[in-house]
Amino acid sequence: SPLDGSQAATALVPAGGRIGLFQLANPTDVVYFQYFAGGARQLSVVPLAGGTPLPLHPPPPAGQGPGDFLLHPDGQRVLFRGDNDAAGVYELYVVPLDASSPPTKLNAPMPASAYVLQYSVTPDAAHAVYRAGPSFGGVVKLFRTPLDASAPPFQLNEVVPSSTILGDVESVHVTPDSGTLVYRADQESDEHFDLYALDTSAPGTPVQLSAGLPTVRPDLALSPLNDRVVFVAQGAQHSLRTAAFADGTSVELDASSQGFVAAWQFSVDGARVVYRRTISGTNTELRSVALDGLSPPVVLHAPLPAGRTVSQFEVSATDVVVFLSDNPEVKPSQGHDQSELGSSEAGECATQVRVGNSVL
Repeated sequence: SPLDGSQAATALVPAGGRIGLFQLANPTDVVYFQYFAGGARQLSVVPLAGGTPLPLHPPPPAGQGPGDFLLHPDGQRVLFRGDNDAAGVYELYVVPLDASSPPTKLNAPMPASAYVLQYSVTPDAAHAVYRAGPSFGGVVKLFRTPLDASAPPFQLNEVVPSSTILGDVESVHVTPDSGTLVYRADQESDEHFDLYALDTSAPGTPVQLSAGLPTVRPDLALSPLNDRVVFVAQGAQHSLRTAAFADGTSVELDASSQGFVAAWQFSVDGARVVYRRTISGTNTELRSVALDGLSPPVVLHAPLPAGRTVSQFEVSATDVVVFLSDNPEVKPSQGHDQSELGSSEAGECATQVRVGNSVL
């Protein structure tokens, strides 16, 4: 329907099944999947202007079909995860939006009780990275595979003996230049999670980024310079650290008995990280620290009144940090506290500038 309401809405999909999910694929098409009688799920594409929906795969048996999908950045392909071939076994496929060829299966053959758990397109747009394994009680492995299926999937995490319970890959991240893949796994000891880096151009032995540290928490941030990661190791204290991909050397940037709140952001030149450090309960303060670890962290605002916390922040293209400090215990309907929007330099000389405030 046009935004100005000048035309009546156009029904894009004939009646006959419930729409489970839809997404604009490009300026002219909508991708969606639909539930039909018996529980079969069909992934299709239909023009925004209306027309006949185009199925993107053969009709699956009752109770089977795509479970979710991911549009490729080129707007011409879609990846989907579904049990199209075997009930309950979710595998990874890619198919062109014009249905000019059938779906291509991207994953390696699945062992019993295993399936694709998570997938994404790498920043180079030529590969997919996926995690595969049982949903619980077994080893989850990490793979990279070319989207044109020109080579078989390559296991990125280290292969461990099948009799062990080690090696679960919990999360995976790819640097903006697609050159390094960082993953979190309990490779050395069950339920003790470390970080590893792998050169995607020549996969080999991963570089351990957290050797000798307590278990690594899930949240992390990749440097815009594609050379390091910021993460938290949690032992007796929470340690905010950075590690270089080249040799795995890590440096402590800050420590807290209360913890750190994700997400973190970098200065424009990639030399500093801006983050929130918990000071008590749910109250946080905003800090910045150089990634070389040679200088102490700085607080980017004056001391906050009791009950106040930094709830949001953004780093601008000119390295000015804009942040919101407010009282999370006060509801908007109570109308007796203020929220303050401020700004500060992201560097070492931090002087708070009040931008404005509002009565909640």
